[in-house]
Amino acid sequence: MQTNDDSPAVTPALGDDVAKEVLQWIGAFRLLSKATIISFNMQDYDFWGQGRLSHLLLRQIAYGAQITVMTTPPPGNDGKKQAFRDKLQLLEVLVAKGAEVYLNPDLHAKAYLFQDSQKSEMVIVGSPNLTSRGFGTKGSTTPDLIELALLTGDELVYSSTAKLIETGLIANPRTLTFAKWASNNRPTIAAARGAP
Repeated sequence: MQTNDDSPAVTPALGDDVAKEVLQWIGAFRLLSKATIISFNMQDYDFWGQGRLSHLLLRQIAYGAQITVMTTPPPGNDGKKQAFRDKLQLLEVLVAKGAEVYLNPDLHAKAYLFQDSQKSEMVIVGSPNLTSRGFGTKGSTTPDLIELALLTGDELVYSSTAKLIETGLIANPRTLTFAKWASNNRPTIAAARGAP
């Protein structure tokens, strides 16, 4: 399948190039109208030295973007692990500022859909989680995971992927809104905040 300018409709990319593409879409050089982030794991890390993930997403929300995030619940059953507290804090900040956040314990998918204010679209589907190991850290001496993804700006792929996410992932019976998950997990969240 070719686009009008004879460039490939789908481009394969390895980890660093995938991270750069995502950063270009959520960073300071584009205004988004929509972003859908599906990532088994997520971290609020300094994304390639361009700012924490939460700050990049909150800036897009402040400019009017509709942000939807789907991930797994924070890890651990007792709320005492730092990883639980870190992910809980990221999700709470996003929800407080207007992002739609969904949690599903069975999620393993990774997909990133973006639409900017000019209606340009990008779909990225592949192996990288939105974490420092999945997307890498600029200048890091720690070896990153070897990741692969397919990138396309094809409108049909965008619309069909967005529909599948809505009907197959968000509508999944085990998927909960963040508010419902938090209500079901009050004792664990309280333990994460230091309650006895």
